Amino acid sequence: MRFGGVFQKVSTIIKLIPFLLIFILSIFNIQVEPTVPNIMKNSEVSGSSLAWLAALAPMAFSYEGWTVILNISPEIKNREKNIPLALLIGPVIVLAGYLAYFIGLVKVLGVDNVLALGDEAIYVIGSELFGGLGGPIITLIILFSVLGVSNGLTIGSIHMPQVLAEKNVIK
Repeated sequence: MRFGGVFQKVSTIIKLIPFLLIFILSIFNIQVEPTVPNIMKNSEVSGSSLAWLAALAPMAFSYEGWTVILNISPEIKNREKNIPLALLIGPVIVLAGYLAYFIGLVKVLGVDNVLALGDEAIYVIGSELFGGLGGPIITLIILFSVLGVSNGLTIGSIHMPQVLAEKNVIK
């Protein structure tokens, strides 16, 4: 269990590093036209599309941490103070990280290229800012981040039976 907790902390920190690096390097990026493969088509933005509904499932999943923290609440020191702080400060840090990432992404690649590249944008910006190995390295960091999220959900979720038993919901 200790290894899982350490892995959770390390993966969270490693996850934020590329976001901040992309933001910082985008400030100093003076390249006028990003090098985006010519095979990418420009996407058309339509206001009548309901494609935004596809974002609801991942967005709902992103709040899973709020229920997991309640599962582990009996083990948190000074929980009356620390749980509200975690529920407030955690999302603000995540929001700041993603905002920095998206600002850097748009500054380097441009809005049209980000829309045209879709999921490939992170690979392209990694290659653009960090050289030829930047894309694969960013992809590995994303994989590590996903493993960290899965690890955190697993660690938190296995405590649910214990919490329910302590409240005499299950025996």
